[in-house]
Amino acid sequence: MQATLASRSGVSLATVRRFERDGQITLANFLRLTQALGVLDELADRFEPPSVRSIDELAAASRSRSRSGCASGRRRRGQSGVSPRSVAVGISSTTPTF
Repeated sequence: MQATLASRSGVSLATVRRFERDGQITLANFLRLTQALGVLDELADRFEPPSVRSIDELAAASRSRSRSGCASGRRRRGQSGVSPRSVAVGISSTTPTF
């Protein structure tokens, strides 16, 4: 099973074994495995669409939130201000095709 997955994904067998054992893998290899397993689209669906399309929009939204939100302008713990979908969109443009 591991050898078949490694072959289909283009990821080494040692990498597949290490991922299953330790959970350690590069993002590129993780995406290759999800593609080979046919779940890359499902993974992308788990992320929210971006709320902004440019750095300028992000800065404006951040300024607006700091004025209307917390008096200090700081985010609560766990709020990065970056949408996971925007990260996924950036990744999808570099995802290798198989």
